[in-house]
Amino acid sequence: MTGISKDEITFDGLKSLSDSEKAVLNKLSTEYFQKIKRMLDNLVALRIKIKTYEKGGEKKKYSIDINVFTPNKNNFNSNKTSDWNFAKALQKAFNAVLTNIKDKTHATSGRKWKKSYE
Repeated sequence: MTGISKDEITFDGLKSLSDSEKAVLNKLSTEYFQKIKRMLDNLVALRIKIKTYEKGGEKKKYSIDINVFTPNKNNFNSNKTSDWNFAKALQKAFNAVLTNIKDKTHATSGRKWKKSYE
């Protein structure tokens, strides 16, 4: 994604979700989008890819991949996270993105340095 002109959230794989799962997705994605926007202090495009796996039973396994794009070409992503609980899988993916942003931008305060001994 290049040429970001506005903040946006795009979703892939919504067809496999129920209405209650879509409500959870909307709630959590808007909450975490605000956190990501505050951390980066820039325009942000967020892409959330959702895959579901059903293997012989009623339970679904959710695999979620999140990509964050900024105009200055700093791209952040979560490695694919998966869980049997949709909300938990989504939170794991967002926390992975937040950790990735902190690591790349050094947005944490109180960085610890080793003491040099003479």
